[in-house]
Amino acid sequence: MEERAYLRRLAEKYMKYAQSDEMKEKEKLWYEHNDFLSNRVPVIMEIDTFLKDILPPLKCESKYGRKIEEYLQYYITNYEMVGDDKIISGEYRVPMQITFQLFGFEEKVEKSSDKESVGYRTEHRITDLETQVYELEKSKYFYNEEETRKHYEFAKEILGDLMPVVYENQSLRWSLMPTKCAVDLMGMEDLFVAMYDCPDEVHLLMKKIVTELKEFCFWQEEQGLLTSNLGNTYAGAGSYGFTHQILPSEGKVRLAEMWGNVNSQESVGVSPEMYEEFFAPYYRELAEIFGLVYYGCCEPANAAWESIRTYKNLKKVSVSAWADEKFMGKVLAENKLVYSRKPSPNFIGVEQHFDEEAFEAYMRETFIHAKDCQLEIIFRDIYTLCGDVTRPKRAVEIVRKLEKEYRGKEN
Repeated sequence: MEERAYLRRLAEKYMKYAQSDEMKEKEKLWYEHNDFLSNRVPVIMEIDTFLKDILPPLKCESKYGRKIEEYLQYYITNYEMVGDDKIISGEYRVPMQITFQLFGFEEKVEKSSDKESVGYRTEHRITDLETQVYELEKSKYFYNEEETRKHYEFAKEILGDLMPVVYENQSLRWSLMPTKCAVDLMGMEDLFVAMYDCPDEVHLLMKKIVTELKEFCFWQEEQGLLTSNLGNTYAGAGSYGFTHQILPSEGKVRLAEMWGNVNSQESVGVSPEMYEEFFAPYYRELAEIFGLVYYGCCEPANAAWESIRTYKNLKKVSVSAWADEKFMGKVLAENKLVYSRKPSPNFIGVEQHFDEEAFEAYMRETFIHAKDCQLEIIFRDIYTLCGDVTRPKRAVEIVRKLEKEYRGKEN
């Protein structure tokens, strides 16, 4: 009973923020940004990687109570300590327990024994591509409806009179990465060598991977498991899906009415010509089943731009810390695509002292190179705050100061 009362107090605080005028303004900002109706700049600070630094210790003891507590505290803490443009949705979302085993392989991952490390190693299932690629079996899909329903019913009983409790399918957020699939299956070195030694089998592997990923997506569509990502939902590497450019139809959610998030970070070590030959055709095939496409993550998109620009329904392109910002600013403006900037995490998450002057000078370059672009700024991969929990909020404030300086007259 004490846990229930505590969660309801948190939920009341959460809903107070969710129903504020500030959230309505942020929602308006995102719709206008994604639909190219405003030149303002949304700012997102992903806190998932440094939650241990800012999230209060969890008090709940029950399995689902802890899930609810973490969900509510995540948004409350983000609002109070970061103040970026994430929106508190005013609902509790239960993640649907959907899993995918590519070619029927159960992923085996060995993680570092260092609790502070994010390092891991994947067991490679393909050791002889020339033989094994012809023996790959069909993939397996699972929806643990019972486990999902238990979570939903628990949340509904505690929160149902305070906010809507809804299901959310998160299974496609980071699964549409064919080159990661290939590297997980056989290792990066072996994949790169195989492009020379047995190119036909590499093509066959990529074709099979994309076929299986598409079938996984269509299975969810047919089963009515998809949930829309056109609103306050993760739609891309850190971005959000607000848009009126696609109007969902009645009934089941369709892939053609969703954002697709694809990237090929693992191919950064090959030439643009090899990317086009071995990977781009399969990525295009996968991307075209979606209504809108967000491309990229940490890879420098300029290296493979001539391929990327041909992706159907391309809407946003990640401009990582390793990208040529000047080049990307020019081509994204010409093609009316969103410049989704991923600044270096080093200023916030590596240096012992947050050099605000250097950070501002660094971010100023983004505003200069993206002056003609639809710009959004997304901070990711910050794994520690080095003991200074004020850094995320100060970084957001500095970016907003620069926005006012460079775009204030246009808003």
